This record gives sequence, structure tokens and C-alpha cells, in this order.
Amino acid sequence: MNQITFTNQESTTVTAKQNGETILETALQSSYPIFHECGGKARCTTCRIQIIKGLSNVSERNEREKLLARRKGWDETIRLACQTEVYGDIHVRKIIESKEEIFQILNEPKQSIPSEEIWLVVLFIDLKGFTEFSEKNYPHDIVHVLNRFFTMATEIILNNGGQIDKYIGDSVMAYYNPVSSDKDEMVINALRSCFRIQDKMMEFNEFLQDRFQHTFNIRMGIHSGKVVMGEVGHPISRQVTIFGDTVNVASRIESLNKVTGTNLLISKSSIASFQEKLKIKKRVKAKLRGKKISTVLYEVDGFEKDDFCYSLQKSFDVILRNSSPFYTRFYQKLLERRPDFKNLFSNTNFDQQGEKLVSMIQYAIDRLAILQKIKTELINLGKRHVSYGVREEDYQDTGMVLLETLEESLGDEWTQNLKENWQLAITEVASLMIQGHKEI
Repeated sequence: MNQITFTNQESTTVTAKQNGETILETALQSSYPIFHECGGKARCTTCRIQIIKGLSNVSERNEREKLLARRKGWDETIRLACQTEVYGDIHVRKIIESKEEIFQILNEPKQSIPSEEIWLVVLFIDLKGFTEFSEKNYPHDIVHVLNRFFTMATEIILNNGGQIDKYIGDSVMAYYNPVSSDKDEMVINALRSCFRIQDKMMEFNEFLQDRFQHTFNIRMGIHSGKVVMGEVGHPISRQVTIFGDTVNVASRIESLNKVTGTNLLISKSSIASFQEKLKIKKRVKAKLRGKKISTVLYEVDGFEKDDFCYSLQKSFDVILRNSSPFYTRFYQKLLERRPDFKNLFSNTNFDQQGEKLVSMIQYAIDRLAILQKIKTELINLGKRHVSYGVREEDYQDTGMVLLETLEESLGDEWTQNLKENWQLAITEVASLMIQGHKEI
């Protein structure tokens, strides 16, 4: 088993129960204290450690850790214990050893980021009906509901290649940066985010109606163009933000929904090269505040042709409404096809195992737009499956059974195009997991 040696004052060694455990998980299981003020969710840096030896035996930084590292100016040896998975023996040093140090850490300056002008897709989202809700409910409930909405919307935005710029009252401001993708793809990612948020609002409103006898609607506006990105604010609390005409126009497009009775408006210029791929519900021509000429906008109601990522996410929503029959049938079919797999599932609680399976599929499907960003996680998942006794050749049968089970579960919603999309997704995910086998 992998050993983690902490070199602070008195050397202490703890042992991981399995490959892929994070440093924080292993430490806490061994009753070794590590501060983790945010609960191990990469929302603070109090669990930071320095890897003294064995850097090649840990996972690469995930997106959240990369963001913190970039803002703080860390070198490659400084890691978050809550996010760093271990695959061999390592020596580390805790950086935070007292409550007094936590205060210093939370107030330390970030590394300055150069200001620049860049092309971005800007998205504004606003909750309709929030003021009325705020007037009728207690502060704790207001904050709870708002954070629940922000969490849902933010996860979708991040999973589609976006970044959150800021939260403004009951609004979200986000952007999509085409660093490694073309501009049209980033606009499509922003639109997909909006469609997914609209989908999830149904579930969100069911919760609200049940608990508070209230529902929300959302208004969204998208525009693209040049913006200025830089750090602004007081020297001890500066934040990276974007501003400029493109941001102002996106905000005014979102506000225009109030006048036009629409939910999602996007500028014509943002979709000019692929407009035929979208379901256009309404064309709007309006003079936005601060503009001398009118701007042409479109209310978009979905994709005209199946979007690869969105089609899989929508189809899996059907499974998620009642996942038990799906995973029960999957394991029945898998063991019928491969009776030798029974050894892999000895003493297995299939309800717990099934829930893990569904969660894993949902995790990958939700992040198809950023699959390369979770490449390391999928490779490490493959490595863990080696320790379970899974072989490279087993993925083909498992993938075929998964495809057959999806077809049975989705019934009339199953189409040839959807089948091909699922085949491609299963192949891509399996190939990354198989890469994990090859790296051991």
C-alpha cells in the first residue's frame, strides 16, 4: 500500500487503503490532523502541502486546483491535500500548522495577472421572481436557496468549458475562453449551458414548490467579442474580472428579456456562422442602451440537429429519474454475458455498486465538453480498476452491455443517432481508462 510520510517536526507515516486516495482522506483515516476549512472542496488553501519526494506518484492538478495555483503563483510541488491523489510512496510537508497561520493564508496577496484584451463569450443569468421570494422568506432560507441555484448553474457552466466571473445579487456572470477551441464551439458551449440550466430548473422548481410554494424563471443573455481582463480592486483584495463593451452588451441583452417576454437571447453576430444549427424561436431588433444603431437578437429554443454532448445528457436525465431498474438490468446482463465476472462482485451490495456506476456515468457525460480536462481522473480510474481485477479486454463486453441496457431503458427515445453518440462516448471514456492500465 502507498505510504505518505509527513516531515513536519516529528516524522509521521500514514498508509493509504487503496490507490487513488487523496492525501487528506488518508491522513484523516489515520487520525493525522490536516486543516481543511472548506471541508476538502478546493475552496480554500488551508490543506496545502509541499511534496518533498515522489512528485511523479501523485495525480496531476485538476481544474480547480490549477485555478488556485495560478492565482497564488505556486510551483509544481505545492498541492492541495484534498485534491491530490496518491499512487505511490511520497514525502510531504504540511504548510499550515496552526489556526494563526490560517488567518495569514486567507489574507495573503495573490500573484498579479497581466491585464490583456481577449475575445470571449459572455453570459449573464438572472433569476426572475427572486425579489418576491426574498420579501416572503427568512434570511437563512433566502441564502440557502440562492446558493443551491448558484451551485447548480455553476457546475453546468464549468462542465461546459466556462468560468464564473462573479455573482451579483441573484445573477451570475460567466465567460467562455476559446484557448484550445474555436470561437463557434465556445458559443455552442455557452448555449448548451443555458439549455442544461433550463432543464435543471424544472427539478429546482419542484424543490422550491414543495418547500416554499414558490417557483423561479430565468433570463439569460449571450454576446461575444473583445473584453479587457485584469485584476481590479484594493491591493489586498483584488480579483480577476472582465469588463468592456462586450460585457455591457451581454448584460443589456439579458435585461431585454423582460421587455420581449423571452428567456434566452443571443446576439446575431455570435451565431452568424452556424445559425442553421439552432432552433430560432423569435427574432428581435432592439436599440440597446448606449448604442446608436439597433442590435439584432435571437431567442434560441434548442439545437436543430442533435448536439453530441446535449443529446447524451438529456437521454441520461431519463435514467436518473429512476436509476434502480437501469443498474439492476445492467448487472444482470453483464453477469449473463460474463459469468466469470461473479468473482469481481463477491460480497458486493449491488444497490451501492449501481449507484456508484450511475454517478460515474453521469460525471463523465456531464463533462463531455471538457473531456480532456478530466483525462487524468479517467486514467486514474482505470488504474484503480486494475486493483479490482479488471483487464483491458473486459471493457469491450462491459461497453456493449451498457449500450444494450441504455437502449432497453430509453425505449422509444432511442434513435440510431443517439446510439452512435453513446458508442462514441463509451469508446472515448474506455480508451482513457485503458490507458491507465497501460501506465501501471
